[in-house]
Amino acid sequence: IWEVTTGTMTYVICGGGNTYHLNWSPDSKRIVVTGESDIALLWDAASGRILRTVQHYGSLEKVFTWSPDGTRLLTTGLIPEIIDASTGMRLYSLQDDSIRYIGATSWSPDGKLIATGNGSDPKNGANIGALWDAETGKKVRRLNTYFGVNNIIWNPDGSSLATIGSDDGTKIYIWDIRTGSFRTLSDYPHDITPVSWSPDGKYLASTSYEGVKIWEIKSGKAILTFDDALTYAPVS
Repeated sequence: IWEVTTGTMTYVICGGGNTYHLNWSPDSKRIVVTGESDIALLWDAASGRILRTVQHYGSLEKVFTWSPDGTRLLTTGLIPEIIDASTGMRLYSLQDDSIRYIGATSWSPDGKLIATGNGSDPKNGANIGALWDAETGKKVRRLNTYFGVNNIIWNPDGSSLATIGSDDGTKIYIWDIRTGSFRTLSDYPHDITPVSWSPDGKYLASTSYEGVKIWEIKSGKAILTFDDALTYAPVS
């Protein structure tokens, strides 16, 4: 951990062997760290003291994300789990007979829903997503993606989702949370890296080898592009 104003290192944290992932809590007071073992470490960010350990059973990726209020942790993997951040105890798992293995997860802005992607239908192997009640772990709606979902990003008001999908990660899809329907926003010739919503939810920024594009959500059209040199170019 580094002190930004002075550039000095204050202490070293680890996740047990090689450190795979770390994530600050929303209030910046805690850090969850995962490594090679099946134990995640929850650290006090001010002192560098280990607060508790967390056993994660089905998390192949060993990635933990905080709920917006910082009270719970969500794992990603074979069986995503919701964990009480204050006790380290598992509250419930996101399990459903119609979905196996979940490779992408994301909390809604208000913390009431969890979106998942890259699930596998045990009947036909199709890629599927889902919305889950974050309080109970029950599935609210199935999202028939039919393609790989690499990233899930909620818009600021929680009414829709942006996902990066297709087998080669070249499309952006916008999902309506109320209906579960989607529309395609783009079709890139190259992989897309994670996208970002504007604070008002009216625009979406995406990046690829082509550069940066700004999309207007209402029309579904790209209104600005920036090439690799980050020069402005309007889209006709």
